[in-house]
Amino acid sequence: PTVIFGEKTTTKTTLALVIATCLALPWTDNDLGFIVPQQPISTLFCDWEGESNIALWNLKRLQNGMGLPALKLNYRRCALPLADDIDQIQRHTADCNAQVIIIDSLGAAAGGEDLQKSQPALAFFSALRRLKTTALIIGQTSKDTETKRKTIYGSTFFTYYSRNIFELV
Repeated sequence: PTVIFGEKTTTKTTLALVIATCLALPWTDNDLGFIVPQQPISTLFCDWEGESNIALWNLKRLQNGMGLPALKLNYRRCALPLADDIDQIQRHTADCNAQVIIIDSLGAAAGGEDLQKSQPALAFFSALRRLKTTALIIGQTSKDTETKRKTIYGSTFFTYYSRNIFELV
């Protein structure tokens, strides 16, 4: 799993949509210099924060601004923690043949009353492994003011179980 995290307004969701676009087209001449696969890769955008009209509007603005062809976004609005809704999300992943899942956002997808405890993180990653897909996860930043070092908000297991972590600033 890859996590991108950062403060509000660091365009985490927009970057995830850019990555989904790069994979789906594939967008080989993207201005970010991303190396993309030769063949399109289906992505499922699981959204615990917004509504489909917001994600679709942002995707349309990206396509128009970059002169890209129309792109279908496999979108699923989510309300339950991933571990509690895993069977439905697995079916949706299979139905759209998604090889990549974007999770927006980690805190809501993990659920639990206290994300500082290990259980929400362990349950989240256990459920995520059941999907057998590549995962791009959007996380929030910690509020650590003592060390000035920002990390993914919540239990250290969110960091331990992530393979790649990028902070957006």
